Amino acid sequence: MNDQYADNSGSAGESGVAIVYFGFVLGHGGDAIQMLELAHGMQQRGRRVRIVVPRIPTTEGLAADAAARGVELIRTPLMRADPVAPKQVPEDLIALFGQHSAPVLHFHTGDFCLSRTVPKVLGEIGIPPERVVVTVHSPYDTLAPGEERAKAWAAAAGTRIHKIICPSNQAVRTQLKYGVAEEHVCHIPNGVDVARFRNGDGAQIRSELNLPAKAALLVFTSRLDPQKRPLDALNAFIALAGEPEFRLLHIAFVGKGELESRILEAASAAGFAERVHLMGHRSDVPNWLAAATVWMLPTEAENFSLAVLEALAAGSPILSTRCRGNDEVLVSGTNAELHTVGNVPQLIQKLQMLLKSVEYRAFIAYNGIQTSHEYNVSIMVDRYAALYAELESEQQRAG
Repeated sequence: MNDQYADNSGSAGESGVAIVYFGFVLGHGGDAIQMLELAHGMQQRGRRVRIVVPRIPTTEGLAADAAARGVELIRTPLMRADPVAPKQVPEDLIALFGQHSAPVLHFHTGDFCLSRTVPKVLGEIGIPPERVVVTVHSPYDTLAPGEERAKAWAAAAGTRIHKIICPSNQAVRTQLKYGVAEEHVCHIPNGVDVARFRNGDGAQIRSELNLPAKAALLVFTSRLDPQKRPLDALNAFIALAGEPEFRLLHIAFVGKGELESRILEAASAAGFAERVHLMGHRSDVPNWLAAATVWMLPTEAENFSLAVLEALAAGSPILSTRCRGNDEVLVSGTNAELHTVGNVPQLIQKLQMLLKSVEYRAFIAYNGIQTSHEYNVSIMVDRYAALYAELESEQQRAG
């Protein structure tokens, strides 16, 4: 199923698909996970959905996750998300939209805007804006107001795109700064399955790692990429691991990325390789969160982090950064402990404080669980369902 093209030529909806999700994503980040959560939620509400993503190695895991949840996902060479060659080919997009048609076309991008080629092709083949919405997931402000790409993106909103959805308020402000009209921007926060992440089996993980009963475990569940700064987490661990008080301290990195080899090298050089666990991609993240004594994410920037929401829902004591994105959900001293981005000495001090106080960790965890209920995935899906209903009304008015 994952590598086959569906015959969806002809008028929208002939195949019975109500919503097609086009993911211009690499497949291993929160943008892809959120798209899958949304598609699954809409399918549970009786809509037939389809996800279409680039056929690249990093979308293989997403395809497996979609299959496990019964969501149709197609990997295609007609889309590009490779940072080395990100330009879209107009002829490929024309073929893509001919093969995958539906009343609602919902684009997801890890950037702050789509490639200029996408709305241009949508206009050329006559797809009206009331069928098109875009969710932007980038944690970075990548465009300068007034530059050609920003102006083209602002012009596409309304003429080619009905709504641009932003998971965070800071993303909304960025879209407005680019010149997108306020009526074409919508704020819908990300969401997670709170019940799923609240019911992880931490004992299973501790058994897998063969941890001593009193061992503290630091857990990092995100991409091992520069944005997430996993080396800061490792350096904080190394600073404490040699002290007698923390001789049983371990750290686990659950995820993959370009810094994996550097983490291994640094752990070995420090003499702690046996206490540093690189677990790769795992589907049992709730279990890892349940096992965490402290959950760490020294990230430099977020849009609206799914990993943070997952840790909140799990009741993991959170140690993260004061960065944009995080500042919309994490409150230092209440539902998390926060440090300045890149300030490893401060990170070490905060980590030490959390490891030494069971009571404080419990306080942080309890408040985190309360926060997570505001971001249950069902709330997010309801908000998107209301947006789709708005699209349907617009389509009826347009005839």
